[in-house]
Amino acid sequence: MSSMSGVERVTFPYGSTAIFKYAKKPFDSEDQALRLAHTLGVPVPQVHASAVREGWLGMLMEDLGPSVREADDLDGVAAAVVLHGTRTAPPLPVLGQERLRTLPAHALEHLERLGKADRWQDADAVEDALDRIAQAAEVRSAGATLAPAGEAAERITDNTLRLHLVPVLGSRAMTATRRNDLQVLFKNLSEQLGPGSVRNVYDVLVRAMAAAVEDKVIASSPCRRITLPPIPDEEITPPTVAQVEAMARVMPPDLRAAVVTLAGSGVRIGELLGWKTEWNCARRTLQAAEGEAAGREAASPSGCRTW
Repeated sequence: MSSMSGVERVTFPYGSTAIFKYAKKPFDSEDQALRLAHTLGVPVPQVHASAVREGWLGMLMEDLGPSVREADDLDGVAAAVVLHGTRTAPPLPVLGQERLRTLPAHALEHLERLGKADRWQDADAVEDALDRIAQAAEVRSAGATLAPAGEAAERITDNTLRLHLVPVLGSRAMTATRRNDLQVLFKNLSEQLGPGSVRNVYDVLVRAMAAAVEDKVIASSPCRRITLPPIPDEEITPPTVAQVEAMARVMPPDLRAAVVTLAGSGVRIGELLGWKTEWNCARRTLQAAEGEAAGREAASPSGCRTW
């Protein structure tokens, strides 16, 4: 195989079909990305099975049928809207000094592989920029530990591990954990928690198992083909101004501003908890803690705008 990836349609004796895709670095974790995207509600093909052997990823995926036409820029825009509209997986990895220091070098390695495979040519400007970043990485990463999801996500991860995962799986070796064990766990959780909360628990477990695979603690993740409760596709009706004002009036004084901010900006409660108490009406900004930005624009009660 000279190419870095390839796709074939497999037809089984009883007539059904599936898509077999193979890939090597930097695409050998695509199965994990697809599973996570599927968990977060992004419309991607379902991965039936996957394995990595001698640096090659092989996976069987759902067959969506023959292509209707070539994808164009509008299709790319539509895909980007769906992708950026999904919620962020709570347990984002924590990047310490060593991981931050080596990120530019890993990017350069991937760029070199793409160049050797004739997948990306004329990348001199990108390579020069990465070289400069790599040279500064040692100094810039000194003493750094960055938790990109912020304190709210840390609390979600801690609660998930302490309340739901460790009590059930903590006494079991990771190498002894099977897919059926996880299916039983999430079936039981579905009877106790809402669909969104169950998926939060699953997100944390997926990250933990992915890290175990990367560290070679286990050969492959058991988080495969786990049936999770569907999230109801309900139309959201935003509250009226009168309803927001009524809710704010009955709240304790120190929480009234939070009610108005949530309603006016559309941010999530976790994003609001990460904000500093810094509202600059002149510059139309809300200062976010740990580098987070709400990424939304809405009218505030005083007429200034929040971003």
